[in-house]
Amino acid sequence: MTMLGELRDAMGLVNKVTNHELYLKLVGLTDRVIALSDENQALRNANKKLEQMLQTKAKMTYEHPHYFAEGDLVPICAHCWDSEKKVIHLSGPTMFKLDTTRFPVKGMQCTHCKSKVQFSSSRGAYLEKFLEQHPAN
Repeated sequence: MTMLGELRDAMGLVNKVTNHELYLKLVGLTDRVIALSDENQALRNANKKLEQMLQTKAKMTYEHPHYFAEGDLVPICAHCWDSEKKVIHLSGPTMFKLDTTRFPVKGMQCTHCKSKVQFSSSRGAYLEKFLEQHPAN
């Protein structure tokens, strides 16, 4: 039997004895048990979320200027990962003009934050070939 169930049984017994003061104390204790149970569940959920975040972080590697998830060939947006810990794949390849370039360059863009990254990493040529073969990514 749960702690809350035991308290309810005790309240039923006290109610039969008609000790009003004791009954009110048990009602207060029951309320506290319920509040603690709710808080415990919220903390368990937060802990689970943090554990998942740590597992995701452990699977990420950085190769300038991208992050890559373990076993994933498509780069993750560095801005989204660094600022919000969101795993957002870059889309592309596409042509765009950067503030630092005079002519359009080939690269990838984040669908979430709209940041643009020119192909320049050690995986750049490989990524370009991969993305050409898999246009849905």
